[in-house]
Amino acid sequence: LLSRQFQHVETEILQMSEACHKESAKLKVIFETAYLTDELKIVAARICSRAEADFVQTATGFGPTPSASDLELLRKHLPEDMGVKASFAIDTLEHALAAIDLGAVRIGTAATAQILDAWKANLQSEQQAASS
Repeated sequence: LLSRQFQHVETEILQMSEACHKESAKLKVIFETAYLTDELKIVAARICSRAEADFVQTATGFGPTPSASDLELLRKHLPEDMGVKASFAIDTLEHALAAIDLGAVRIGTAATAQILDAWKANLQSEQQAASS
């Protein structure tokens, strides 16, 4: 992608997509958005759309942290039925809910237990408030 060999990238993703779907598997394509310009993020989104990938993800977690604006940009340029997995500094329930509000359908985080505990606490508070 960085070399701008877009046809080559699209051909490879299309081949992976066809192979996955033939076996009833899902294809997730990971972008390291921190290394890409907005133009390349949009090109990558269009390629994945044409190749019928099932999900795209903002980062692997090993490179620089992507931003929420990356998620917004991808969501804007992807079909509604294509999932987006957010992987950027999501370490609280508030961050997770914000990512979902921006269009993420999956969350990549190392703070799963803490986020779920906060979610359960919120649910319990809401139930107590409703029963009062």
